Amino acid sequence: MADSYLPLLHKFEQLSNISCFQVVFSVSPTLLEMLQDQKFGQRFVRYLDMRLDLACQQMDRCRGIPEYDVLSRFYYDRFAAIREQFLQKGPVIERLKALQQQGFLELITTCATHGYLPLLSEEARYTQIRVGLEAFRRAFGFKAMGFWLPECGYTPGVEEMLSREGINFFVVDEHAFTTAWPPLVPGAAARVGSVTVFNRDKQASEMVWNAQSGYPSHPHYRDFYRDLGFDFPGAVEEEFRHNFTGLKYQRITGKTECKEAYLFRVAEKQAALDAHHYAEYLNSRPDEVVVLPFDAELFGHWWFEGPEFLYHFLPRIQTVSPLEFSPRQQADLCHTSWGRGGYSEVWLNPKNDWIYHELRSLEHRYHSWPGRLTREQTTLWGLGMRALLGMEDSDWAFILDAGTAVDFARRKLAQYARQARKVLELLEEGGSAPPPLNPGQGVPFPWLEECLCAC
Repeated sequence: MADSYLPLLHKFEQLSNISCFQVVFSVSPTLLEMLQDQKFGQRFVRYLDMRLDLACQQMDRCRGIPEYDVLSRFYYDRFAAIREQFLQKGPVIERLKALQQQGFLELITTCATHGYLPLLSEEARYTQIRVGLEAFRRAFGFKAMGFWLPECGYTPGVEEMLSREGINFFVVDEHAFTTAWPPLVPGAAARVGSVTVFNRDKQASEMVWNAQSGYPSHPHYRDFYRDLGFDFPGAVEEEFRHNFTGLKYQRITGKTECKEAYLFRVAEKQAALDAHHYAEYLNSRPDEVVVLPFDAELFGHWWFEGPEFLYHFLPRIQTVSPLEFSPRQQADLCHTSWGRGGYSEVWLNPKNDWIYHELRSLEHRYHSWPGRLTREQTTLWGLGMRALLGMEDSDWAFILDAGTAVDFARRKLAQYARQARKVLELLEEGGSAPPPLNPGQGVPFPWLEECLCAC
C-alpha cells in the first residue's frame, strides 16, 4: 500500500490535472476486502507511524553524513506525505472510482483469490470468477467490463463463463495468438466467442519487466534488497532487525556487493529519461495494438522509481480503452499462461502437484452442496467454501515451485484443508453450528453465501 498503490494513485491524480490518459487498473477482490476493513486502516497508520519514528532516529544517527542524512529526511517526508494522503484524501476505493468516472482509469478485477483457472474444476472456475465480480460490484457500485486472468492463465471455456457475467475483454500471453486456430496476428485484438481478447506484447513488456536488462536494472535506481534492517541491524530496534524497514540507502550500482549511496534526485531524472526512451520506442509502432500488463507492485515496491516513470511516460503515448475495439479476427485459443514454458509448468510439477489431489476432491464435494443446504447450514458451508477459496490461490503452488517460504505455504495449505474437511464432516453429520474461528480471524466476502447459494 505504502510502496505501490498510494504512490500510483497519487501520480494518476496528478496526471489527471495536466494530461489525458487511459489505464486499465485491476483491483483484486482480496485487496478490495482489505481496503474496506476498518482494522486495516488503523494498522496501516500504525505501520506508517513506526516508519516515521525510525526515519527520525536515522536523521539523528546520520547527522554529518551528507548522503545518508539527506536520505533519512527524504524517507521521513515521504512517509509523512503518504500518511497525510491516506488520512486526508478519502477512501482509496472512492478515489479510484472518481478516476474511472473521469475517464482516466478503466477499473477491472480478477478471480476471488487469484485461482489459476486452467487447473481448477469447472465449478471452481465459475465460483472464482463470480465471487471476484461480485466483490467488485459491491465495492464500486457498478460492474467490471474487463477481467484479468490470474497468471494470464487461459483454458478453453473461460470466455463463455466471462461472457455470461457480462465481461467485454481479457488479456492472454502473446503465444496464445500464434497458437490459436486459425492463427492470429499479435498486435491486433481478436474475438473469442463473444469476448474481445488482447495479447500481451512480450518484447515491449520485457523492456520494463526484465530485472537484469529492463529499465529497473539501471545502476542509478534504488536497490530493493539493500535495506536498513539487514545492512545495519544494530542501528534499529529489535522488531526491525533482519526485516525490511522501507529505508534503503544503496543504489543498484552494478553487480557488486559494494553499493554506492542512493541519490533520489538522480534516480528521478533517470526515470524521466527511461520514460522518454520507452515512449519513443512504442510510438515507432503506430499501427499495432501494444498491450502492456504489469503487476502493480512492480511500480514502487520492486522498482521504487516506477510511479515516477509512469508519470513521465503516460503523457507521451496514445492510450486507448479496450472497450473501444470491435475486432474482426475470430479464433479459438488453446491453454496458455505467461508462466515458465508458456503453459502450466510452474503450477503443476512434482514440487506442488500434491495440492490438486485434495483440491479436486474438496471442490467436487463443496459444489454438490448448495442445492440441499438448509438455511441454518448455509453459514457453515460458507465457512468451508472460504477455506477452499484460500487453497485455490495460485501463489501457493508458485511458492512451492520457486522454493521460497515453502514451510509457510505448506502450513497455510494444511490449515485451509483442515478447515474445509472439518466443515464437510459437520455438514455430513447434519450439523449447522460453525467451528470457532481463530482469535482475530476475519470473514472475507461476508455476502458469499448469498452470492453462491439459492436457499
